[in-house]
Amino acid sequence: MFNFWRSRSPKAPFPISNKAARSWLRLAEAALAASLPAFTGMALAGCNGAETLSSESPALRGSPSGEAFTSLGAGRAGSWMVRDAANIKELIYASDGADVNVYDYSTARQVGSLSGFNNPYGQCVDKRGDVFLTTSIGSEGSVLEYAHGGSNPIKTFNTDGNPIGCSISPANGDLAVDNGAFGVTSDVQIWRRASGEPVSYTNQHDCNAMWPPGYDDRGDLFIETGNYHSVCELRVNGTSLVAVEFDHDIGFPGSVMWDGRYLAFTDQEYPGKTHNYTAAIYRAKLERGVLEVVGTTLLRYKPCGTEIAQPFIVGEKNTPANNVEGKVVVGGNQACGEFSEYTTPLTYWRYPKRGQPFKFVHPHPDGITGQSVSILP
Repeated sequence: MFNFWRSRSPKAPFPISNKAARSWLRLAEAALAASLPAFTGMALAGCNGAETLSSESPALRGSPSGEAFTSLGAGRAGSWMVRDAANIKELIYASDGADVNVYDYSTARQVGSLSGFNNPYGQCVDKRGDVFLTTSIGSEGSVLEYAHGGSNPIKTFNTDGNPIGCSISPANGDLAVDNGAFGVTSDVQIWRRASGEPVSYTNQHDCNAMWPPGYDDRGDLFIETGNYHSVCELRVNGTSLVAVEFDHDIGFPGSVMWDGRYLAFTDQEYPGKTHNYTAAIYRAKLERGVLEVVGTTLLRYKPCGTEIAQPFIVGEKNTPANNVEGKVVVGGNQACGEFSEYTTPLTYWRYPKRGQPFKFVHPHPDGITGQSVSILP
C-alpha cells in the first residue's frame, strides 16, 4: 500500500492500492520518457472457455519474411505492414512502451508493426479509420496520424507536454489531446478539424492530472481526473474546462470514450466487493448537468483480476461515426503481472455484458498500455 498527498491537504495522506500505484507509476515513467520493453514474442492461448486463437508472425522473430510487406523510410526504421493491410476490414493497434503492433482484429494475425515511438500511451480513431498515436520524448510530445493499414504517418501534431490520450469529435472532427497526468503541465489541446494550431485549456484547481479524454456524440469532451477522482467537461465550442457532477464514486480514474449510445467511463479499481481487482466501465448520460450512470460493465478475469486503463469499445463503425452501442471491448490487462502464467495482455470481453473474456491474444512480455480498433469505411 502506498500513501499519496492531496494538493489542498498536504498533511493528510490518502492510501491507494499497489495496483493503483502501479498505474500512477506507469504514467510517471511516461512523463519522464522512460522506455518500456518492446514485445519479444507472441503466443496465443485460451482458458476459462475463451476461444483459442492461432497466429504465425515471423515479424516477431525479426523480419516479416515470407509475406509481402511495405517498410517505413528513414526516421521510423523497422516499421512494416503487409501489403493487403489497408484492405483488412478491422485492424487492432496495440501499444507497448516502444512499438505499436497491428493485428487483424478477427483472426489475430499480426499484419504490421509501427516503430520509432517513445511511450505510445494513447490512441484514438477518426471517422475514416485513421489512427492517432501519442508519443513523447522528455518534455516534448506529438501525435502521429496513420491511415488505416498505412505504415507512414500522414500528419504530425506537436504538443506542449507528454500526451497520454486523444479523441476525435463526431460533431466537427476536432482532435483533443491531453498532456500529462501529473503536475502543472496537465492541459488539453484542441486542433479544430484536426488541423492548424491548437488551443490549450487548463483548470489546475478542478481538472489537473487528466486521463485520456473522450467526446460524446454531440461533441462535448469529458475527462476523468486525479483531482479527487472527478470528471471535467469542455462543451462543444466552449471556452473553459469545468468540473461536472458524476453520480458514482470512481475508485481509480482511466479513459473516457463513446460506446455508440452512452459515454463510457473507466474505473481501474471498481469499489465493489470482488475477489480480485476489477476494472469497470460505467455507461452514463448527461441529465440536467449531472452524469448519471445507467449501467456498469465489469471486466472480469478469474485468475487474477483486471487492470485496464484504456479499454476500447468496438462498434459497427469507427468511434466518431458510431451510433450503435458496441458489442465487444478490448483491453491490455496488466493485473496478472509480467511473468504470471496467466498473463493476458490483450483481452476481448462481450459488451455491455459482464463476464469472463472470450478471446485472448498473448504478446509477450506484458506491457500493452493502449489499443484501438480501426474499421475500413
